Amino acid sequence: MRFWKEYRPAIHAAAPWTAALLTLAAGVMLLASGVTPSEPYRFMRLLEITPVVLIEVSHFASSIMGLVLVMLAFGLRARLDGAWAASMLVLLVAAPLSLVKGFIWEETAVLVGLAANAAVGAWWLDPLIGLFIAFVAVKEGREAWRGEACAACSSPLAAVAGADDCCSDGACAHST
Repeated sequence: MRFWKEYRPAIHAAAPWTAALLTLAAGVMLLASGVTPSEPYRFMRLLEITPVVLIEVSHFASSIMGLVLVMLAFGLRARLDGAWAASMLVLLVAAPLSLVKGFIWEETAVLVGLAANAAVGAWWLDPLIGLFIAFVAVKEGREAWRGEACAACSSPLAAVAGADDCCSDGACAHST
């Protein structure tokens, strides 16, 4: 108990900076995700159930949300209550947009985890999300190492254009 009493002022002084840095990182993540191409397999599966217009609008809106989060980081650093409320709103709106723009569930998990941690103190959610993302990354890395992932069909537009024979060597695990 004495530990918390001694370090409480330092923790309270570091909290705005920590929140600002995490919000800035989330905004940069959304901006970077908006300019990088989607993973082809996920994109093709998403095209089957979602209109292209909705995917494009979610890309644009997600980039705007990323820019807003970058600006809100400055308000969080200054301990503005409005910045905290706006950050929670933007995080919770940006999370489903990540799913619609390319089924980027890792990004959605990070955004929801950050919002849950800040809103209700769900500190236990961050390690669980991290372990889940690490498990999937190891699984996908193992598939790529074994050659189960398709390198020939790197463009999602190849399948949209009707190039069903992009895997001439038959190494594509996603072909039906």
